Amino acid sequence: MPQRHTAKTEVPRPADPLGLARALIAQARPLVTRDSRRTRDLANEAGGLIGAPTTREGRALALAGAMLLVKALYQLGDLAGALEAGQAALALAKGSRASDDLFGLISRMTWIYADMGRFNQALALSRRAFRMAHARGRKDWEALAYSDLGVIYDRWGKPEESSEALLRVAAPDLLGALAGEEKALACYNIAGVYADAGRPDQALRYVDEGLAAARTSHLLARRGAALAALGDEAQAEESLRAAHALAREVHDFYDEFDSLQELATLMKRQGRLTEAIDVLQQAIAATAEAPTLQISSIRHLAAIHAERGDHRAAYDCMRQLDLIREAAHSEQFTRAARALEVEFRAEIARREAEVERRKNAALRATISELERLQDDLRELSVRDPLTGIFNRRYLMAQLNVFLNQAARRGESICVAIFDIDHFKSINDRFSHQIGDEVIRQVATIALAHVRACDVLARYGGEEFVLLLANSTLAAGVIVCERLRWAVEQHDWDSLYPGAGVTVSIGLASSAHQIDPLLIDPLLRSADDQMYAAKAGGRNQVCY
Repeated sequence: MPQRHTAKTEVPRPADPLGLARALIAQARPLVTRDSRRTRDLANEAGGLIGAPTTREGRALALAGAMLLVKALYQLGDLAGALEAGQAALALAKGSRASDDLFGLISRMTWIYADMGRFNQALALSRRAFRMAHARGRKDWEALAYSDLGVIYDRWGKPEESSEALLRVAAPDLLGALAGEEKALACYNIAGVYADAGRPDQALRYVDEGLAAARTSHLLARRGAALAALGDEAQAEESLRAAHALAREVHDFYDEFDSLQELATLMKRQGRLTEAIDVLQQAIAATAEAPTLQISSIRHLAAIHAERGDHRAAYDCMRQLDLIREAAHSEQFTRAARALEVEFRAEIARREAEVERRKNAALRATISELERLQDDLRELSVRDPLTGIFNRRYLMAQLNVFLNQAARRGESICVAIFDIDHFKSINDRFSHQIGDEVIRQVATIALAHVRACDVLARYGGEEFVLLLANSTLAAGVIVCERLRWAVEQHDWDSLYPGAGVTVSIGLASSAHQIDPLLIDPLLRSADDQMYAAKAGGRNQVCY
């Protein structure tokens, strides 16, 4: 269970606990987007007063407090805590009438499931939100449901479906039904679609419409990105600095990180490398609680050091990345384990309640097994059966996503294609079984060099592709050289004496393309460089 934090308040204490809980929730509502920590504390205190509600009024108050708590925990980056609180609230709300608090809870839970990669659960809640909106004739709920659906598809790596859902919100009857922060969020998402499509003018239009409804840090950051794309770099910097200040004020480190990253990118583009370094160091300090984000900042910092010719500083950053990557993997594992534990407990409780209600445990077990098999089949469809890493189908889908995100953020990506040298000779000398094991071990070695934000896939036969997100060519060379060296130095004699293995790597960057959004030229360039590495004697990186 999430730890409860008791906060002192200035609310007068009424004689009854529900009265005090109502006052605490009323105090927390306007704070939810301005002070996440304070909102969390007030919601927890209200929950402690309500306890296990037995009356309709108590359940309504508990639901209102839970909705605030889930949103605050999500903004603070505690996905597992938000998931646990949200699932408990949904169980409590079972059979309740549709309300703004219930709809808000369902909306936030779709984001949580999408961020965790649990897209089936997210879509199930999205369908529930649409049913509620249509049953009550609420255009504002329908607009928010389409906005949430766009977020789900975006996290899922389906940009076309995401854009289609988000642009539906732009319809006058839907967008006009929204107000305040809800309209601001919808405008932010619509602006993102136009930014991805290379239409910063249209993106800026919706950003300004959103800011007229509510001043939020993520809208200010998006305004800065749009202005930068339009060439108004002075106004862009002003918006990004305002976004950073507001994100710090409301303790939203996700928005703080995004604004600092955009600001550093702008400064780098202007040649203000020293200032960009200072900003990235602020981003690193701000994301101490989020190792994955910290990795991105340090990698960006290493690229700037390399561009300045300070290779020692770039090398120090890469060493620091190794340490933080280990910590990030550990933290991700811990959070994932906690989230699975929460889901497991909730699933057990749900099954027990359903069995008691329907007296049909066998049917529930069958349904659960079918869902598990569907998840397994979906996972198998994107995995290579020999190595367990991603397959070519998944790679091509993700490459589209990487290129669109890079274009939106003003970044570049790198694609590395690497091939096992003299692989036919390995098969002929030692057997196809040994050849398969060599492929598996090369995949394992490469996987150790992949960040959480990168993608490693088997392209076919003994050929692999590595997608490096937000990576300059200089940073990509460092990664590829370390990978090449790791393969060469691996203890291949333990597999079969004399079975030395090396790889030839070709590297290409989207920054060096005429059109950075085209997939085929990028892959072809990396492939050409790999063949150049082969022609140059193998066991080398060409770029």
